[in-house]
Amino acid sequence: MASAAPDATAAGLAILRAGGNAADAAVATALALAVVHPEAGNLGGGGFAVVRIGGQAAALDFREAAPAAATPTMYLGADGQPVPGRSLVGPLAAGVPGSPAGLFELQRRFGVLPWAEVVAPAVRLATDGFVVTPRLHGEIAAARGLLARFPASAAAWLPGGVPPPSGSVMKVPALAATLAAYAERGPAAITTGAAAAAIEAASRADGGIITAADLAAYEPVWRDPLRFAAFGWSVAAMPLPSSGGIIMGESVGMLERLHWGALPPGSVQRIHLMVESWRRAYADRFLLGDPATTQAGPVQLLDPAWLARRAAEIDPVRATPSTAVRPWPGTAAAEPRETTHLSVVDASGNAVAITTTLNGAFGCGLLVGPVGILLNNEMDDFATAPGKPNLYGLVQ
Repeated sequence: MASAAPDATAAGLAILRAGGNAADAAVATALALAVVHPEAGNLGGGGFAVVRIGGQAAALDFREAAPAAATPTMYLGADGQPVPGRSLVGPLAAGVPGSPAGLFELQRRFGVLPWAEVVAPAVRLATDGFVVTPRLHGEIAAARGLLARFPASAAAWLPGGVPPPSGSVMKVPALAATLAAYAERGPAAITTGAAAAAIEAASRADGGIITAADLAAYEPVWRDPLRFAAFGWSVAAMPLPSSGGIIMGESVGMLERLHWGALPPGSVQRIHLMVESWRRAYADRFLLGDPATTQAGPVQLLDPAWLARRAAEIDPVRATPSTAVRPWPGTAAAEPRETTHLSVVDASGNAVAITTTLNGAFGCGLLVGPVGILLNNEMDDFATAPGKPNLYGLVQ
């Protein structure tokens, strides 16, 4: 059991000890992260889950969707160029959240405990409070300029105009009430009724376009896992629209052709080849997109001929200049910390991996005060204009 926050990990472990399986524990942990790790854990964002339970593997896509009112030019100015910050700050940058429906669906299909029991640890953390860690203090301080733009966000995370000090106890009563309703009614507690109306009102008040109808219409998607062989193992990974599984498969495919497994563990050469394979696989990520709208995918990037070609480009003793690897100009963004991952394996060998995100740290910055939910800025993951990079330097 591993997550980014000790309180969230403890929540998952408590569910395992109560007789829950990996799916129950993973969902409990993800919900706890929405409380204690608010820069990435969420009910106002989305994510992916890969599951192997009872020998059955599955992948759940609960990433955010574009609001119905979204248009291809909504982030462009009169000159036809992207307006800086428009796809990142404020609710116009937010996609329709997938986490409420996605986490519920994962536990509904694979969990064994009553839903309310799985949500209970997050409710307790939000109600009773949790200790602000040095990391959370630092993340809030780093996002101070963003959070200060929105009164509800500033009231929650900048009391007195400053981040809560490390070691202080933080309570989130609005989120606690929302989680309690979620425990009782499932996603409808958030995607319909008063909560949905509050989200729509907060979005519209700051120029957003998410509606209650968007929230009610959202449905997560079960997908067939991406499967590939790696050093004698059969791997099930997240397929598109996640790039992670394909990047991992492409990297491993190159390493196998370079006889990486025969090198001494921890050796300079082994690390060098790993890094070089990652660089090429990540550069190829720009070819990928949502399978609903693009064609490039595992058939191309995991093709043996492609893997052999990419592996042959790697110098066994020298690093390749970045300009020779990256197919677009510019500088890649620094490694971000606004997405979080958790992994659970239970005593029966069942395993669940969840990656959940608001896209940027604290998403678009807007906390919907009445429900305690922070909205994402996932719309930046779409191409704001052809050839223009998003937050992570990716170009489509």
